[in-house]
Amino acid sequence: MKFLRHIICVLAVFYMAPVMAEAPALPMGISAPPPLPGGLAPALPSGLDKATSEVDDMNQPKAKYFDKEVYGWLEYRYAERLRNNSDLHGDEYLNELRFHVDSNFNWSDRSLEVAFDLIVDGVDQQSVDLETGEGWFDLRKFSYYQPLGDSADLRIGRQVLTWGTGDLLFLNDLFPKDWHYLLGRDIEYIKTPSDAVKLTFYNDLANLDIIYTPQFEPDGMITGRRMSLYDPRIDALTGTELPINVRNDIFENDELNLRLSRNIDSVELALYGYQGYYHSPSEYDPVNDEFTFSRLSSIGFSVRTPLGPGIFNFEFANWVSEDDRSGTDPWIRNSERRYLLGYEWEAAKELTVGLQYYVEHMQDYNDYKDNLPAGARQLREKRELLTLRMTKFMLAQTLKASVFSYYQPVNGDYYVRPEINYQVNDQLTLETGFTLFGNKDNEINANFGQLEENSHIYFMVRYNFESLF
Repeated sequence: MKFLRHIICVLAVFYMAPVMAEAPALPMGISAPPPLPGGLAPALPSGLDKATSEVDDMNQPKAKYFDKEVYGWLEYRYAERLRNNSDLHGDEYLNELRFHVDSNFNWSDRSLEVAFDLIVDGVDQQSVDLETGEGWFDLRKFSYYQPLGDSADLRIGRQVLTWGTGDLLFLNDLFPKDWHYLLGRDIEYIKTPSDAVKLTFYNDLANLDIIYTPQFEPDGMITGRRMSLYDPRIDALTGTELPINVRNDIFENDELNLRLSRNIDSVELALYGYQGYYHSPSEYDPVNDEFTFSRLSSIGFSVRTPLGPGIFNFEFANWVSEDDRSGTDPWIRNSERRYLLGYEWEAAKELTVGLQYYVEHMQDYNDYKDNLPAGARQLREKRELLTLRMTKFMLAQTLKASVFSYYQPVNGDYYVRPEINYQVNDQLTLETGFTLFGNKDNEINANFGQLEENSHIYFMVRYNFESLF
């Protein structure tokens, strides 16, 4: 969608004007970039909210040019299968020791953010691959931040990017995700880092985010190595890794994300645009017998606002399959419209409940059916999904019991993950839970039904370091 780039050029000129000219005096309280609504604003690097000068004994200002913060944790996590899986070897999903380091280095109004994991994997130790996070070293962040005048800022480098209003449902959040969190990993690891340039412009009318990723970065995919899944080539479950061809030509397979957002009183509004690729395999090449990633464009919007005792959100996205706009190629994923309704409230003291209703509606469905090869499994025109999240705090908020679940009413496809997290003290945290996949109609190609034999139980122990040095 070339018009996205034209829109961005116009908006960039509009927003850059105050930056390139001498900035006029702003009203009190707006001299720094105004905060975006919760969950939409990038967090300011640690230290930027601190004073940049101190007064010595002579009552003379003394600049504070440099500050640092380095912290981390050591975690052991183990997961074991609850059901016999004939397609995989062994009973362990996870048996890993992870040392995480997170750091911020601040000087003047600039900062460098660095975060990485050192991993010992007792199940499937791979060579280092920064794109997938596999191997003994996982670089989570390596980014430089700098303001551009009073109305813009820049972040460049490896960074975790996320936006949208969904709870583990992604309509306009078209940044890569790591689906290995289904193994029992911490939910924070669903967010895969991207090597990107992020420009944010602030204006009384709205805030504009432009994110450019010069090289396509796929999801951390379930490929059959750790978890069995459905292989459409043989119409059966397999524990053999699928052949996947990743588009990785820098600048040729690039991605562009755009968000325009503003608050009107307590209402959060946002418009989104995307041009890039599906992050999970969306195309099968029968000639080369491999799965790959077709081109994707998207336009969408979201609304979030207080309603009654809780928070209501609505989100929409129009996904256009650029390599098959007509929907006639059965080997390429069809275009879709996606809808999300959500509501979260405090149902009782220290008990929060979140509900979501989600729809994927395939476009050009008749063309898809007419061109489907004989004997191939037919996808449904519409996929409906309900989610439930419940979180209860106890024992002065040191004990947290929670559950998150997906459920598809049409075929009984489901995913359930209850867990208990206990904070022994400021340093030590314990956690245990289990994950169940299933499908009442025994559809082996269903989203979660295909993972039924991968159900497992897990536990974790984590020790936090407030400061490493």
